[in-house]
Amino acid sequence: MMVEQGDKAKVLYEWAARKFAGEDLRAQIVWDASEPFGDADNLGQVDGKAGRIRARGTYYNGPKKGKPQPFERTWCHAVFELYNVASTDQFQSLMQEAAAGRLAREQFATKIAEVESRAAEKTRSFYIHVFLPWAKENHIATDPCLWYLARRQTPGEDTVLRDELSKRGEYWKYLERCYDDIKEASGGSKRGNDGR
Repeated sequence: MMVEQGDKAKVLYEWAARKFAGEDLRAQIVWDASEPFGDADNLGQVDGKAGRIRARGTYYNGPKKGKPQPFERTWCHAVFELYNVASTDQFQSLMQEAAAGRLAREQFATKIAEVESRAAEKTRSFYIHVFLPWAKENHIATDPCLWYLARRQTPGEDTVLRDELSKRGEYWKYLERCYDDIKEASGGSKRGNDGR
């Protein structure tokens, strides 16, 4: 889906090539074609292996589950993860603090969300300065809601995204599960310092 615009998307391909070459991380990033659990994810450099990103080609939930994700949505996920993987050192530091018992579950989730929000800010900037001008030049319709710029007030996908950012949402629950896994792997209790 990411290449459906062919040669006219050259500016997007060149941007991605710079990111995969390590423009932000100062280390190569590879594309992993396996499917992530959600829309996309990343894994930083571990044991000398290059960092990687993954982006799902199909919707993983909702009414469109299993259907191909469109060009713009796939690009948005890839852009976010290419920025997000550049924060590998910060993620690893937070995981070490959690394993050592210096962060409670809620603190850990909050700090991870703060790091990821910076990737969202950069993704918005990419949209404003790269994707949107390219789309206008090529007369391609675009949806700013995908790029963390606006949220619709109607039920559906955007409501799900808003809920995921709350402490009741799937994203928050995922971060709490990560915390529990870190504590368990480090020999600590599955319950965090916050008494859960």
